[in-house]
Amino acid sequence: MTAACGVDDSPALETEDQATHGRSLLFHENARPAGVSMERWSERMWKWIFRQPAETNPLLDQTGADCGVDQGGPVWFLPSIMPGGTVFVGERSCTIPRGKAILVQTATYLNDYPCPDPNFHPAPGQSLYDFLIGPAR
Repeated sequence: MTAACGVDDSPALETEDQATHGRSLLFHENARPAGVSMERWSERMWKWIFRQPAETNPLLDQTGADCGVDQGGPVWFLPSIMPGGTVFVGERSCTIPRGKAILVQTATYLNDYPCPDPNFHPAPGQSLYDFLIGPAR
């Protein structure tokens, strides 16, 4: 799940909706900030997360110290915390440069299908999508 917002005054991030209905703090799900779909921005965030080494990966950072690692472009990625044995409770601090749209990942759920248990699979008649998304709901 992701949410994106922006207050940049640059025309590159302005959407048609913003241009005709005034500036909005949240992009509509069909918005194309900087000409890129919301789905593609989410894919770009995951690529950014996966290319970071564990020791400086913002997805694993519980302080916010690594939030600026390898950030660039008009959209700033702000990931959630990867779930582990315990639920993260606390605060992170991150300085985001002025004029950036922010893509906020509001939740992360790890499903390691099809590993390691061969009995961990969709029920008869259950789609793979429903199986994978079920625990996150």
